[in-house]
Amino acid sequence: MNDDIGQCPKCFGMIFLEQGESVSWYCPTCNLKYKTE
Repeated sequence: MNDDIGQCPKCFGMIFLEQGESVSWYCPTCNLKYKTE
């Protein structure tokens, strides 16, 4: 599994790592962003 791909805690689909001002994950299925700890 790639490091920039995770699993969405809500829909269990794929989420993708986004490098920005802060590192966050984006789920296209839920259209939600998750901040990393």
